[in-house]
Amino acid sequence: MKIVNSIICVFVPFYMLSQWSNMSREEYGNLIHEMDQKMAYSESISYLAKQSFFKSADSKDTLNTMTFGFHYQSELDILNMYQFNTLLVQDSLVSVRIDSTDHMVIIQEPNLELMKMNPSRNFSEFYKSGAQVQKLKTGNETLYKIQFDTLAMYSTMKMWVNLKGEITKYSLVAGRPMLDGDSEEDQFIYPRMDVSLFRIKIGKEVSSIGLIKPSFFFTDNTYSTLKEGFGDFELWDTRTLNKD
Repeated sequence: MKIVNSIICVFVPFYMLSQWSNMSREEYGNLIHEMDQKMAYSESISYLAKQSFFKSADSKDTLNTMTFGFHYQSELDILNMYQFNTLLVQDSLVSVRIDSTDHMVIIQEPNLELMKMNPSRNFSEFYKSGAQVQKLKTGNETLYKIQFDTLAMYSTMKMWVNLKGEITKYSLVAGRPMLDGDSEEDQFIYPRMDVSLFRIKIGKEVSSIGLIKPSFFFTDNTYSTLKEGFGDFELWDTRTLNKD
């Protein structure tokens, strides 16, 4: 009997710690605001991500996986971002997008919002909604789960946050049904996307090593002639100053 009581004494605290607890929408909004503020003060950030797609909320069979890389160094004011066989290289003056699939190099005016580490999220609609928020402590991370309204773009979102206050993973389940193109019969599904973040570096941890400048792909700083290695790429300059 003593053994049983000992097991119960150990198990009950663990069981209690493993329970979901409810959060108000305002509490969740404040949490995200604090995380955003931490990111804003750090300025520089780099991370890698793996995006995995599934047919349904509970599916374990991966349909497709893609990688994503983000590297912004504030002192140099240079951003490198990689996704879908496309590399975006940007500074405060110009943005160069190298599409390895379609063999295109596109010069654009920079999207400075990508380099501003001070997102201003508006939670007013979220606060008014019927979304339900819960959290669960799991080891060195806290899992947050949001059940959205019936008509929302997503039905469920899960977010894992480590002890440093960094998001290490999030999962989104579609809130609207999609027709399954792989099924012989008309069947509607609610796809899920999981995004895992790793090698996260913030602030002074972010190095300039490996960063590429926009001019790297050109023979000079006029961005008019590609280097020999990109001879089979089509060059498009969509900047306003070059539209005449």
